[in-house]
Amino acid sequence: MSSKEIWSTRHLIVHPFSEKYLESLYAMHGNPEVVHLWAPGIEYHDFASFASKITRRIAHRWDHYVVFEHKGSGCVSGFAYCYNGNRFNNITFMCVYLDLPLMGTVSCIEAAYAYLNNLFVVHDYRKVYAEVFAYNRRSIGLLEKGGFVLEGCLINHQLWRDVYWNQYIYGLDKERYQMMAGMKSKLIKRLLHG
Repeated sequence: MSSKEIWSTRHLIVHPFSEKYLESLYAMHGNPEVVHLWAPGIEYHDFASFASKITRRIAHRWDHYVVFEHKGSGCVSGFAYCYNGNRFNNITFMCVYLDLPLMGTVSCIEAAYAYLNNLFVVHDYRKVYAEVFAYNRRSIGLLEKGGFVLEGCLINHQLWRDVYWNQYIYGLDKERYQMMAGMKSKLIKRLLHG
């Protein structure tokens, strides 16, 4: 593992944030087809404003921000971060995103599991939450398969395509995570280590 690599999986190399990734991240954040999945209502009109806002968010609002690089292509293919962390209660919210070509692939599962594992094992969180809009059926399916439990719903919370959508809040505590990881240990080992 290189000093600039946090960890890797079978298909992904995970790096800490660096300004060298800004152009690739800008392309993802500027894509109106997918930006609504993790940042609805936030628009960046040019690279300079994006770079300023994203570096400020990483410094002051988001924790444990990482960038995913695809091993095959070497391209930046996604990112993950936490927000609204609370060390008194030892909880956080997470966002994991992989770009369009990798959506629905095994790389999505690898990225989500590796990041979740990092939060529970390395950072020792007690509970992790994920917020997802009702129209994002793919993410809802991944959360439920990963052991997350629906804990709440904000009714008619987000406007998208002229409709107000519910926002669901899923949670996974460390005990359930360990149980799920134990039940799927062979699959997880294969995903993360080839």
